[in-house]
This record gives sequence, structure tokens and C-alpha cells, in this order.
Amino acid sequence: RAAVVTAYGGPERVRIVARPVPVPGAGQVLIRIMATTVSTAFAAGGFFTSTILGRLLLSVALSALQSALMPKPREPGIKTKVTQTGGMNPQAFPLLKYATAGTHACPPMSHGSAGKTPNAYLTYVIVLSDVPGCTLSRVMINNQYVTLGGTPHADYGLPVTGDMAGYAWVKYYDGSQVAADPMLLAKYGSYPERPWTSDMIGLGTAYAILTFRYKRKLFQNLPRVKFEMNGIPLYDPRKDSTVGGSGAHRWANKATWEPTVNPMVGVYNLLRGIALLDGSTYGGNFPAGDVPLASLFTAMNECDLAVSDGASGTEPQFRAGIEVAVDDEPADVIEELLKSCTGQVAEVGGLYKFRVGPPGIAAFALTDGDVVITKDQNFRPFPNFASSYNGAQANYPEPENCWEPKDA
Repeated sequence: RAAVVTAYGGPERVRIVARPVPVPGAGQVLIRIMATTVSTAFAAGGFFTSTILGRLLLSVALSALQSALMPKPREPGIKTKVTQTGGMNPQAFPLLKYATAGTHACPPMSHGSAGKTPNAYLTYVIVLSDVPGCTLSRVMINNQYVTLGGTPHADYGLPVTGDMAGYAWVKYYDGSQVAADPMLLAKYGSYPERPWTSDMIGLGTAYAILTFRYKRKLFQNLPRVKFEMNGIPLYDPRKDSTVGGSGAHRWANKATWEPTVNPMVGVYNLLRGIALLDGSTYGGNFPAGDVPLASLFTAMNECDLAVSDGASGTEPQFRAGIEVAVDDEPADVIEELLKSCTGQVAEVGGLYKFRVGPPGIAAFALTDGDVVITKDQNFRPFPNFASSYNGAQANYPEPENCWEPKDA
């Protein structure tokens, strides 16, 4: 955003524009400040007026700019906590493993009968990703994970087992479908309000169809659903034998890409750009030459370093996941991913370089004798009370708790 202030001092008008220029991925901005004197006619005392006015304007402009650049606080847990309905919702997709309640493609619909109960079957059609290729990991119904059976129902898809057996089914499309769902066509093709037609394919859109059979003890209200997604497929240059890695990944062939939980793989794909359905690109859209792979490989490997999971096993040192809406600033998303691995991105001479994890071994020692000073220097070894901290608190979305926030 640009902070613009125009003020008047006698016949003089001064316009100050403080404009931030984003540095993608670095979480930083360059500040370009322009002060324009529209009229150079000074009245009596004009110098005093312009000096005070200039300082005031600069102060106000920078205050407005600081407010505009203030990072937006991100609430812990799932971004889309409740399935969205209606309105103008931005396209979204899961980057790395994360969960979402998705967006209703249409209002809930009902059909059929069971015994004396009319409209006994409730149908949800929920969009989960506007970038194709992600896979469904787990389903949550009414804030608990459910297990899906292996033999699909002819119309409704995989059955939910346990207490909901015979009363809930899930069918999932990953965005590669080329025809409308046959059940929706059969049950709702002549629906009086919003008939489901053959051109409602959802090509390039990952979505789920959920069918519920009415049972008062199970569903006293409309069921609440959430979905754990494995994330869209991403390019990992470490798995590309043509760029110094080892494997079949190729930047030009998305069919070779795979889901991952590595935060630096997510950062790299955001810098290079993620293709959207309308042909646009979300992210930096930088050429490969701007993102050298030497430090990137090291950073990615540091994330994948196996550490103890506290239960006689191992897990990657750093993992991450996030639901991205296309109206989110890519630099903000990168900043969130970097938090998960204490990572840093620096732009050096037009090239992006990376580091992850704790500082490395010292490469140089500096003592007081190496410092040349021309004036006395002061050092305060103990901060004042306002600058002291005696604790820190953090939380994270816990997958085993249905992705609800939990203290770290």
C-alpha cells in the first residue's frame, strides 16, 4: 500500500508519497519516499511553515506507512474452520499437509426416502482445492476423525464405518475428472431449484461429495465436516536428476511432482510460482536462475533431517502446512513457512539464498582488540525492566486433535 499525505502551508502545497516495494519471500520492503512541492511561492514565514510542515508530513506519512505494513496476525488452527457458503470467496489450496472445511459449491441438497422419512438423504458438494492433484488424507465429521471402508457404494462412494456405518459416505475427486458425477446427475439432474447439469464437472478443482442418511441420534443438526489434505503436488529439485538431484521430477512436467511436508520445498515453489486455473501464477514467478540450488538443497535437507519423535521413532526435523487463499500476499505465506524451520531468505545480487535451522559453527573470531574506534562507546550489560522477557508462548494446530490449536 502507499501512504499518501497532501497538506497546505500558505500558498505552498506539499505532497508526500511513501510507497513500499515488496521484496518477495524476504519479508522486507524497500521504502520509496517522494516529496513534491506543487507551488514554490513562499509567503512571509514560509520557510518556518515548510520546515515544520515538512517534518509533520514526513512523520504522518511514515506513521501511515508503518500501519499499512503492520503484519496481519494469523489465528492459530485451521484457516477455513467452517465450510464457507455463498458470497465471493477467494480461490484457495492446501500448500503442504493441512486441513480445511472447504467451500460449499452449492447449498446442501436432499433426495430420496427411507421408510416414512422423506428427503432422507442429505448431500454436500464441497470444494477443497482450486489447484488440482492433492489427495485426501482423512475426514472429520462433527469434530472427530472417521474411518472409511474399502468397498465403495455404487452411488455415494466410500462408506464411513463405526457408529455412522450405513449413514454416511464420502466420494472424492482430485481435479482430474472429465465428467460430472453420475450420482449428482441422477439424483439432482431435475432438481427444481438448482439442477445439476452435465457441464458441472469441476475440472481442475478438487472436491468431495458427502452423503448422509437421516438418523436423529447421529445428526441432530446439519453435520459439520473438515478434511485433512496432503497438499498440492510440488516440484522438489533434489528429485530432479537434470539439475543435480536424483529422480524423475521435472519442472516442466507436473505429473512427476509429489506432495510433501518440507517447508523449504513450499518456499521454493512459491518463489518460482504456482499455476492457477485461469492461467495466472500465484507467487514470485522467478526464473530458475534467480533461485540457485546449492544453498536450497542444504536448507531442504536440514528440514528433512531425521530427529527423535519421542516414541522410539524418528520424524523430519521441520514440517509445515498452510491453507493459501489467492488474496494472501505470497511474501506473507513464505514468512509463515520460514517460521516453522527458523529459516531465512536473502536476496543477494538478484539471487535468492537460503538458510535453515540454528547457526552454524563460527568461521571467524572477533575480539575487542580487532575493533578500531574513534570515540568512546557505552555498553549496558543488563536491560531495563521494559526490555526484559521471562517467558515465551507459542501454539500450533495439532493434527491428532482435529487441527485445533494446542500449546507448544
